[in-house]
Amino acid sequence: SFGYNIELQKLGEVVDLRCRSMVNPIGIISPDFSWQLKDPSIGACQKSYEIQIASSLQKLDNNIADIWKSGVCISSSQLHIIPSRVSFKDGIKYWWRVRVREGNRKLTNWSKPSFFITGLTNSSWKAKWISVDWNSCKSLPYLRKQFTINEKPISAIVYLCALGCGDLFVNGNLNDETRVLDPAQTNYEQYALYTTFDITSKLSKGDNCIGVMIGDGWYHQNKVWGTWAAYGNPKMR
Repeated sequence: SFGYNIELQKLGEVVDLRCRSMVNPIGIISPDFSWQLKDPSIGACQKSYEIQIASSLQKLDNNIADIWKSGVCISSSQLHIIPSRVSFKDGIKYWWRVRVREGNRKLTNWSKPSFFITGLTNSSWKAKWISVDWNSCKSLPYLRKQFTINEKPISAIVYLCALGCGDLFVNGNLNDETRVLDPAQTNYEQYALYTTFDITSKLSKGDNCIGVMIGDGWYHQNKVWGTWAAYGNPKMR
């Protein structure tokens, strides 16, 4: 008798999907896409790719790319692919996936879906600036808003701009202990940064509270450098 060791050739798979080099990011203005081809075969390589973007996970699962589809692009590129001729609405969650054709003409399955949530442009900011009588404050002021919701929210996103810095609290707890003097320093005469937080899991049915503690940061540095280094009193929106 003869012994045979026949190993069936397996399909590669597309993994490690990233938008702007991040996994499922929020607050994205101009998305670009990256991924990796996972295939241990000798000489495995990508010959083309195809990207789909949909407004919901259900549509993507049903092969309905109602936002954008790249079509088949003959390219080995896997980094920072920018979708062309598509405009994304502010504050919206989008789902996307990728598949590639390999050098041996094998077409991979679609990758597992990933998502990104867009940020806010200037025209989308509806909130007004909030501040306090800074001269009478002996410590960092804590601004808070109580509200009631009738059921557990599907999605709750906070876009926070604090001049100079702000800590976000949700129901009495600091939202992110890793952030210090957030957002970062900028040329405040030209622009200011904001931070995006997904607080969906931290809200519950019934009474809730959101608070922000604001401070000088680099925006109001008159105590160190003099009045010329102060852009104004700290504020947030």
